[in-house]
Amino acid sequence: WSPAGNMVIMAGKSINGNIEFWDVDEAVQTAEEEHFMCNEVSWDPSGRIVATVVTQPMFGTVPMRYQLENGYNLWSFQGENLRKEQMEHFYQFAWRPRPATTLNAKEIQKVEKNLKTYMARYGKEDEIRRKRLEASANKEKIESLTFFRDLFAIRSAKAAEEQQERIRLGLDIAVDEGEFEVMDELEEHFVSEKVETYFG
Repeated sequence: WSPAGNMVIMAGKSINGNIEFWDVDEAVQTAEEEHFMCNEVSWDPSGRIVATVVTQPMFGTVPMRYQLENGYNLWSFQGENLRKEQMEHFYQFAWRPRPATTLNAKEIQKVEKNLKTYMARYGKEDEIRRKRLEASANKEKIESLTFFRDLFAIRSAKAAEEQQERIRLGLDIAVDEGEFEVMDELEEHFVSEKVETYFG
């Protein structure tokens, strides 16, 4: 069970490593994932992140499968994979204890009273950070695409030059286009969706 109480993970500590994420308040399964050979599940103190872990025995002979699968995965409470780490020697996973709050009762009331304001403020900061990350990722994609197109143009020109040289030397071999099959592939990517209420 999550420390927050409304989320639960159904996980079989076995080789297949099937993991089910459930929202018990809504009685709905939010995700179904897999962590091969998972032998430990550990929620963080806030109940927002959960770790599925593969650890090896500290003593005795260690089977090869542990050496290959040792490590941990971090998931959101909804079942989104946040991080995957594999380590050759991994014996224990533990969350840092959550320290007691340094706020007094009056300060806690102030936070609760202004919670929506704080949420809006930090929500904007998160949105700015997300857009920056997306812009950075898009820049890398554009740079990679530009590099590929430039390289393709250089190699195409080189191939055309070599083809002319083969023709000049009488080494050109005619290719029957019937020997090849042209296949088209269509890929669709969902970018975003926005729902707006229309008041007519």
